[in-house]
Amino acid sequence: MEHRLGRAPVLSPLEESSEEVSRDSGIVSQSASTVSMLSEGLSNGNVSQSPSFGLNVSQSPSFAGNVSESQSFNGNDLRSPSLDGAAAATAATAPAQSPADEQEDEMLRQTALSYSSYIRADAGQEISCLEKSLEEMLVRVDEFVGMLDMIRNDTSQMVNVSLPQIHRKAEDMRQIYRKIDKLEAFVKMVAANVDVMEEQVIEAEGEARTLPGAFKKIFRTMNVSGFLNKPSSPKRAAQPQQHQEIPPVFRTDDFFPAQPEPSTMCGIWALFGSNACLSVQCTCAMKIAHRGPDAFRFENVNGFTNCCFSFHRLAIVDQLYGMQPLRIKRFPYLWLCYNGEIYNHLTLKKHFEFDYQTEVDGEILLHLYDRFGIERMTQLLDGVFAFVLLDTANRKVFLGRDTYGVRPLFRMLTEDGFLAVCSEAKGLTDITHSMSDPVKITPFPPGHFEVFDLKVNGKVKSVQLDRFHRCTEEPKHAAYDNIENIGRGFALETVKSNIRILFENAVRKRLMAHRRIGCLLSGGVDSSLVAATLVKLAKEEQLQYPVQTFAIGAEGSPDVLAARKVAAHIGSEHHEVGFTPEEAICTLKDVIFHLECYDITTVRASVGKLVAICPVMQF
Repeated sequence: MEHRLGRAPVLSPLEESSEEVSRDSGIVSQSASTVSMLSEGLSNGNVSQSPSFGLNVSQSPSFAGNVSESQSFNGNDLRSPSLDGAAAATAATAPAQSPADEQEDEMLRQTALSYSSYIRADAGQEISCLEKSLEEMLVRVDEFVGMLDMIRNDTSQMVNVSLPQIHRKAEDMRQIYRKIDKLEAFVKMVAANVDVMEEQVIEAEGEARTLPGAFKKIFRTMNVSGFLNKPSSPKRAAQPQQHQEIPPVFRTDDFFPAQPEPSTMCGIWALFGSNACLSVQCTCAMKIAHRGPDAFRFENVNGFTNCCFSFHRLAIVDQLYGMQPLRIKRFPYLWLCYNGEIYNHLTLKKHFEFDYQTEVDGEILLHLYDRFGIERMTQLLDGVFAFVLLDTANRKVFLGRDTYGVRPLFRMLTEDGFLAVCSEAKGLTDITHSMSDPVKITPFPPGHFEVFDLKVNGKVKSVQLDRFHRCTEEPKHAAYDNIENIGRGFALETVKSNIRILFENAVRKRLMAHRRIGCLLSGGVDSSLVAATLVKLAKEEQLQYPVQTFAIGAEGSPDVLAARKVAAHIGSEHHEVGFTPEEAICTLKDVIFHLECYDITTVRASVGKLVAICPVMQF
């Protein structure tokens, strides 16, 4: 007992130095229950170390002490200055220790050190997991904020654009309902007129004492001659024949005036880098729906969700596979939208041995671009065209228009790289863009091509605008034309022969259409020559239908009379379409709307054509 009490003061400095060491190392882990167990073991003289310490310690019975607290030590420091000072102080006040006691103290120190290393907490992994979770949460928050911005933009688009359009459409529908009501009243009026006419017809037949024609035919087939030819009887005095007045009949035009339809041809429309909702933007494409009555398509570009094409089709060539944007398996990265006719596509196909997948004349553009590039491609084309070509592999956009600008093309380009293209300017006027100032809509220059770089976000940047042909120069495609017997020099007979050959070739190459061909005939020199040559070449090409000619003019006009004589001479199937000055005046507004210009000569020449479209399309 005395020995145990004598050892008690030695442990107190050890506890204090252990606390100081743990505070210096920054890793303090206390365990009251464990220290209590260790203290009890030391007081009983038997300490058995856990296998995790890697040691076997057996306390000598002579060793006694009170251990109240166990400190975790830093594995790199076996002793600390405070521990040494405490030990020195203890040595000064306590009797000298034996070697066995020192060995026991060292074991106790090593045990405390190992225990502190065992219970030391390492929060590094938990901290890294927490940081990763916070990063993922921040990413989700950013995505949520982006989605909110998108919803806000779509909502503002709906409020500012869609709702006013819906309101206008509702007003249009109300007008349609009013027209339906008028139509119902009109049908009732027609029914009443028919009933009156039937009563008057029955009354007239009764007064004329004749059987209806249908009954007469039945009796004749039954060979009842005695019934129809009655035996002679005393003649009655002849009664004066009553004159039947024709009842007044309404005119449909009084209730439904004829509305001339606009001319029809293919219409193209495309956007690149739109910031607005495409479902709203595509409504602008419907403003040119009159250009293509056969089919319509709206298609997004793969990989560029803010880029799209729209196409209104008038099927001239390959009515089965000619829908656009045109894409073929050999060039899946090319998107083509074009309006026009390429007259030499078969010649180029044969010369360069291209492998066609469709019968569309525009497929030649894809093959020529792939082999020669955009400039050489446009130079080799003989025809009238306007196109938009997209190369997603090289991220390029190309625009082009024929030498004389026969096919229209308009574009709108903003400062931030948003590009919109359309066959008519009216398809671009309501396009939504991010610019605060109005953006100019300009016609694309004839005989030119333009190259744009396509960015990842769908925006574009113009990098090249060049002319590929001038009308004063010989076209590059002339080297591949099949025109023979062209003379050289300026002798009169040579010039006349060349004019005839070139003129006939110009008419012949326009016979490539898969639909029926007709000709407008005014009776003048130009149209008469074209019509006469067309009839001649149609016989040579063995077309399966007669060539039709159409003359447009007022009643008794000189043009109509002259066209009638020319048609009789060349043997065409001739039709005449007349109109009154009042109809021409009513058509002016529509003519200007579709021409998109006020040029007097152009408007004057287009009035009759617009009036004649509906009758011509019936044939």
